[in-house]
Amino acid sequence: MEWIAMISMLIDHIGVTFFPEQDGLRIIGRLAFPIYAFSIVQGYHYTRSHNKYMLRLLFIALCAQLPYMLLFETWDLNVVFTLCLALSTLLFVERYSKSDPMWSMLLLGIACIAAELLSFEYGAYGLLLVFAYRYFSGFPLIGAHFILNAFEYLNGIPLQMYSLVPTIAIAFLGVRNKRSSMPRWIWRSFYPVHLILLSIIAYALL
Repeated sequence: MEWIAMISMLIDHIGVTFFPEQDGLRIIGRLAFPIYAFSIVQGYHYTRSHNKYMLRLLFIALCAQLPYMLLFETWDLNVVFTLCLALSTLLFVERYSKSDPMWSMLLLGIACIAAELLSFEYGAYGLLLVFAYRYFSGFPLIGAHFILNAFEYLNGIPLQMYSLVPTIAIAFLGVRNKRSSMPRWIWRSFYPVHLILLSIIAYALL
């Protein structure tokens, strides 16, 4: 599924940058984020050190931020920062979930507000989708994702409905809690590297 995430994200970003009128490229791109969100839950499950995992994500986010800002002409924080926020929130929520569930819910709420106010890519939607993958499976997972997409639809982002496709696959194809066979260096480097290359191409064509 990692290859699908990377290729669909590349197609999406090519569409945004060079063919903004082509909705078909954006529809293909809707496959990417759910797989990345799911990968955070997988990484949380398998990593030997949550702190090192967080630092790796933060390093990727920092490397990608400047090309992200240049390519999309935005001051928003890129999606890897969103995944970092989701992972850190998940760590705190699970630490307090048994001793003080209300405190866990408060932490999640604060994180969602921060994701919106600080302009994290995907905002609270991205954060909550990671939590949906962590705590739901099968039809409840699909239902939770559908509800999140319904809010996106009401907010004027109807194409987000297509992001249900990878969630359906994750729910029923038995990929949960299976280690990836993709070389980690490819998976970790792809996001910043492809943004840098697309930025160079975009500015060369100006």
